[in-house]
Amino acid sequence: MELLNIMTDDIISTPEKTYQLKYELAEYFGSNYFTKCTSMGHIVKLNLKQNLRKNLITIQQMLGKIQD
Repeated sequence: MELLNIMTDDIISTPEKTYQLKYELAEYFGSNYFTKCTSMGHIVKLNLKQNLRKNLITIQQMLGKIQD
């Protein structure tokens, strides 16, 4: 988490690539959250959260089916 927080505040890519990635991810996920990102690190952090959330939901659904 510390590394992600440092990446969020650091300039690790060009503004053009940051802009391109955030709008492509927003389109891919159908979510405007990515367009609010201000750095490449912020985009990476949000993408990880997005994928982890999706996987946690899948796991919870599988556990519900097993318990039934």
